[in-house]
Amino acid sequence: MSLFKKLFSREIKKAETQSPVHESIAPTRFRKEEFAFESFQDLSAAEAARKVEQGEVQVLDVRFEYEYRSHRIPGAKLIPLPQLAEHYQELDPTKPTLVVCEHGMRSLQACSFLGSKGFSSLYNMVGGMSEYSGRQEGESAK
Repeated sequence: MSLFKKLFSREIKKAETQSPVHESIAPTRFRKEEFAFESFQDLSAAEAARKVEQGEVQVLDVRFEYEYRSHRIPGAKLIPLPQLAEHYQELDPTKPTLVVCEHGMRSLQACSFLGSKGFSSLYNMVGGMSEYSGRQEGESAK
């Protein structure tokens, strides 16, 4: 038996004996068939800034804590993408929600996930915080 077969058969047996795993979101997969594009709208950074300034949205930041500490939208709720499946209930699904990350890729996954959980008004900020020109706070805020 090859080394790969030994390793994989061990992992399969191990997985079969373990208790059910919590739902999770893999941060490195970006295949278009895995997104529910109908559940959210893309917004430019300028449009997002306008909605934030006018208080029209709750803001969910799905970056890691060190990114959030560096620069963030004031009042944004931090739930890193890998923890979203366990903490999305901390958000109000009836409020319009702007989802942000650093470049707009993790937020795509988060929007797709939240749409599957009943969030009805979701916005993905295209370009992420690297494009955001609205008011920011944090260690290196503009």
